[in-house]
Amino acid sequence: MLAAGALVGALVPLLFGYGLGLGLVPVLRVFFWALAALAGWLTLLQLLERVPEEQRQEAARHPVLLGWFLAAGAAGMTVLETPLWLFGAGLPASGSTPWQAVGWAGLAALTGGAALVAAFGRNHRPRWAGAPLAGLACGTAAVLLLAAAGWAAADRALVSHTTAEAAASRPVPATVRRTAWTWHPPAGTLVHRVLGTAVGAVADVGDGVVALDPATGREVWHYRRLGAEVDANVTPDGRTVVLAFTLHDHRGDWDALLTLDAATGRPHGDAPLRLGRRDNRGHGSGRPGRSASVDLLTADARILLEQDGGGWRLTARSLSTDERVWEAPLAPECLVDRRPSTWIRTFPDTVVVAQRCHEELDATAHPGARWPRSPRSGAGQELRGGVNRLTAFDAATGEQRWRTEQPEDGPVGPNPEISYHRNGPRSHLYPVTSDGSVVAVEKWGSDIRYLVVDRATGEVLAEDLDLTGHDHSAHFTADSVSVVRIDDENGGTLVHERRALDGRLLQKAESRAPFPHVLAGTEWVDLEGAAVMVHLSRDAAAEGGYDVGVTPWDDASAPFTLQLEDTVPLTGILRVRLLPVPGALLVFEDVSDSPDGEPERPVFGLY
Repeated sequence: MLAAGALVGALVPLLFGYGLGLGLVPVLRVFFWALAALAGWLTLLQLLERVPEEQRQEAARHPVLLGWFLAAGAAGMTVLETPLWLFGAGLPASGSTPWQAVGWAGLAALTGGAALVAAFGRNHRPRWAGAPLAGLACGTAAVLLLAAAGWAAADRALVSHTTAEAAASRPVPATVRRTAWTWHPPAGTLVHRVLGTAVGAVADVGDGVVALDPATGREVWHYRRLGAEVDANVTPDGRTVVLAFTLHDHRGDWDALLTLDAATGRPHGDAPLRLGRRDNRGHGSGRPGRSASVDLLTADARILLEQDGGGWRLTARSLSTDERVWEAPLAPECLVDRRPSTWIRTFPDTVVVAQRCHEELDATAHPGARWPRSPRSGAGQELRGGVNRLTAFDAATGEQRWRTEQPEDGPVGPNPEISYHRNGPRSHLYPVTSDGSVVAVEKWGSDIRYLVVDRATGEVLAEDLDLTGHDHSAHFTADSVSVVRIDDENGGTLVHERRALDGRLLQKAESRAPFPHVLAGTEWVDLEGAAVMVHLSRDAAAEGGYDVGVTPWDDASAPFTLQLEDTVPLTGILRVRLLPVPGALLVFEDVSDSPDGEPERPVFGLY
């Protein structure tokens, strides 16, 4: 038991790299390790001392002093390495795995073995037969049993999962009039972002997700892998929450996938789906450290961008089995940009790809490439012209559904950014969104012009929609676009407008938001009955907070401001998000790509 416990307790922390850091604890850890190592080595020498057979009874003595020194050192290490979260006395630190419990079990066994040696050991070489051999076998079995029990207990303690009954979906509010509730994330976590679902929303808290009731702001269900890093997303139909994380076992680390019902939190399988070892990775745009990309989802598959020889292809993998569903090669004369989530947009039944294509391009462009200047031809000349190409693939089969091309005169630059889903993740600047009925891309050039295409058929609804004079943010529907501009002729008044896809003005409303010059990238949404915008509060110069301005489309109603408490945007107002979901309009800070260790930020519910 002494030997087996020493092996487990010593090797597990070294192999799996926990327990490191700065401060007093590492110093104490080194002290106890040194004490135990010295006492253990001297005890081992004493136990294996060669004594003639006829003198063993006279020379036999208990190695009490060295044994208790060893037991004291082992006990000190055991106390220092105790995973308090295993006993419900704390939260796991980032990177916690069941291996910590195994290492701790080994140290506990080492302490027990040292105490047994001190009490019953003899200072002569044992015969490896009979009682000594049986004792060694029993000690090894006890250590293995303790390690297995520690692993099982840790595996349960590191996963927190609750479920709920399905609730009826509510409509997205037509306007908002008050701040109804405020939700704070669980202790020790940070809201990275909030994602809309078919019945409400889920908050990504880094180690999992928490589903919120939009009517009350209360938790409905949650799934968290405490101490781990979990990547989360929601399928475009809002019915499934997809989680990607790492599983640990004696064979190594595995990429894993888990799908949950968005309404109830119940898993769609008996256990997380293992995708393979962590070194088997496809290309995606997940956060650093993530291996299984869930950024691009259809209703039942993940979409990956993979290299295919000298070219590139889209690969759809089933969310339930991870089997390859289909592959679709991308044209070699089209650019492949560094962030697939900007120029590839997924829908429940369609995958749309926006690319800049030129006959002199080849498949050497790849994710990770940056474009400080326009690509050049083989002769070293700047490439100009080509086309902007929109290609739609069937999400079930990968077959091309439609393709639209528009010629371009300017230099060949990055792929055009496709309009984002209104209730999904998006870039931090220029929030161009769509309700899903159309696909819009900004055309290359100095003016603000858009190509708008019907998502289902590929019909061009607006070939050259000129929105010059408005901000780069816009919200598209099947027959209109909502924009915002500053009316310099009217004292810099902020004006919300709804325009037809041919550019005709349909409706406008003047806002009373202060600081209208802070506009580029500022968040706003267009609800059925009002335009809602985040803006700096009137006392922002002193306190740095922000409020929410509501501008009704009805001329009979006056604009007003909703003041939010404790709303100092630590990452800047450009990261504040408005998310319309069934039952409420949510306000939160999107810090999905920010470093850990930042203060918590609440989520506000408006209706």
